[in-house]
Amino acid sequence: MAVFLAPTRATQAFTQSLSSPGGAPLKEVRVSRFDPVGTTSGDVGTLLYRISEDPKQDVAVVFLGGRKFVLQDSDAFINGMKSRLVVMLNSEDAATTFRLENKGQEVSAGGNFGKDVKILGKFCEEFREETYYLRLLLLSDWPVLIFRAYPNKWEVYLEALDGDVVRLLYGSRKPLPEEILQEIAKYEEENGITNADKMAKIQSR
Repeated sequence: MAVFLAPTRATQAFTQSLSSPGGAPLKEVRVSRFDPVGTTSGDVGTLLYRISEDPKQDVAVVFLGGRKFVLQDSDAFINGMKSRLVVMLNSEDAATTFRLENKGQEVSAGGNFGKDVKILGKFCEEFREETYYLRLLLLSDWPVLIFRAYPNKWEVYLEALDGDVVRLLYGSRKPLPEEILQEIAKYEEENGITNADKMAKIQSR
């Protein structure tokens, strides 16, 4: 698929935009795939490297880097970047997905003699601040959007039966799926929405 052969234009544009006010001008963005043919895990990731006229201001964006990248390649790579910015982009969409808030619990406790949990947990701690997050989900038959742009708070929106957008949650931490489901149940009860109402909306699309 094309998404695996090359990063999207949006990803490249995002990488190009990563500069500080008054920072060194962009020279080029180099693109390489750190696992171009995939593995049995299905991971296929891309490295986008923003080269500035001042090498100290170079930036690396790891697109679709999953657990395999973290466990096998990340330590040496991040150490080599020193004080330069490293951005993990869409890791939750990688084949070997992981979530920062799980702190490494996606891997087996006995994997690599217990080292894998520590490695992934340490990585999650280093990258714990999710500065930009945008995810569209279908929860309990509702289109739900989770959004955060640092330093603003986390927001969760639902598309109502009439097409309007309703904010379900607003807070300082990333909401758990069960918390969103609780708010959806509360919204349905307060507005008298039945499963039949939701099915009618789905069939009308």
